[in-house]
This record gives sequence, structure tokens and C-alpha cells, in this order.
Amino acid sequence: MKTINVSRAEIRTADILYLKADINYTNFYLRNGNKLMSSLTLKRFQEQLSSQSFKRINRGTLINSAYLKCVGIDTVTLVDNTVLKISRRRKKSLSKLFLRLV
Repeated sequence: MKTINVSRAEIRTADILYLKADINYTNFYLRNGNKLMSSLTLKRFQEQLSSQSFKRINRGTLINSAYLKCVGIDTVTLVDNTVLKISRRRKKSLSKLFLRLV
């Protein structure tokens, strides 16, 4: 069970739906509906998290691919029905990932 330290709390990586950048902060959105904020940048967390499980979908968002429900034209939908924008540059790699998951 892999964990990550966020704001003096330890979180299992499997509990993270996605991370969103907020200038020099990072917001963590969890499976249970909670939201945590860290004073570290998204880039720092991307380096710590497994590149196989977590994918960057745009400049400010990192998703847990285990919770990817579908890939649309310019959005992704997670299992909790959260819809997030995909950058044009990252669309092709996400489409391939989704095809492997189905």
C-alpha cells in the first residue's frame, strides 16, 4: 500500500481521484469526497507518484488512471462523474490508455 504525505496527513495513493494545481498549491480530490490542500506544487507530487497510475491530462491536472471512466473529445470523465478538460497535446496518449483499460 503506497502512501503520500499531504499537509501532515498520510494518504493512500489508491484513495486519490485527481490532483489539481492552484498556483503554488495542490488540491487533492479523494474518493470519499474530501479535498485536501498542500503547499507543494503539482510537479513535486507528479515526481512522487507512479507514472503508470497517475497521468497528466493538462497543465494543471493529474488523474489517477484507475478511476478513469471515459475519454471524450476534449474531456475525461472519472468514476465519480467529475468531468475534466484534456489538453490537445495529451489527448492521444490518454485515448490509448483508455483503450487498454476497456
